[in-house]
Amino acid sequence: MEDPLPLLELCDRCETVLRKTYRYCPGCGKPCRPEADGPPAPSAVNPNRVGIFGHVLMNILCDLNGDPRLREVFGDPVVEKLVVVADNNDLRIEEGGRVQLTEEQSQLFLAVLDETVRRNAAS
Repeated sequence: MEDPLPLLELCDRCETVLRKTYRYCPGCGKPCRPEADGPPAPSAVNPNRVGIFGHVLMNILCDLNGDPRLREVFGDPVVEKLVVVADNNDLRIEEGGRVQLTEEQSQLFLAVLDETVRRNAAS
């Protein structure tokens, strides 16, 4: 009997099995098809802030989860120790208090977070 959802391929980021019906990888959130990329990032955003779409947020979390520097600080998986904080109309990714960070680790987390957000927002 033929598989009703034939295999498309393996995700090149996390090797999750992708089906033709998937728009995004269920393992890491990466778009499976070019049309899933969506429109470019919002341009009318304060230059000190970064506007991103939801699928980009998934990519950011996936990248943070895979960062070896953060795995050393938070353990694996990293994302289980992070929270997305909603404050009025602001969303922030913060450490969730499950790991007591030194000042140096806190600065490393902020630097990696900023680098990751800006890299993904530009793509």
